[in-house]
Amino acid sequence: MMSHSGIKSVAAVVALLLPACGQAVADSAVPPPPPPTNAPNPPAVKPAKPNPDDQVVCRIEEVTGSRLGGRRVCMTRREWTEQSMRAQHQFESMPSSGIAGK
Repeated sequence: MMSHSGIKSVAAVVALLLPACGQAVADSAVPPPPPPTNAPNPPAVKPAKPNPDDQVVCRIEEVTGSRLGGRRVCMTRREWTEQSMRAQHQFESMPSSGIAGK
């Protein structure tokens, strides 16, 4: 059984800690929502139509020297077009030579 002075000591500790616990609970409480404003609602914005050039397209590209099949490459239509144009430009800029040595 606890002595009278022991009970007073426990009561003093509880009295000191109780406000700190209340403060911790108050700090973690969710703040109240802001009051409603009387401003008119902005007009609804219609979502823009998706650009077909931004659609992702996946293709299987064959891997030379492999019997395991190709690898899947995914790019937007715009990126596929740019890659094709670069390849065409590189092909056209290659020197065209006839049969070597003649």
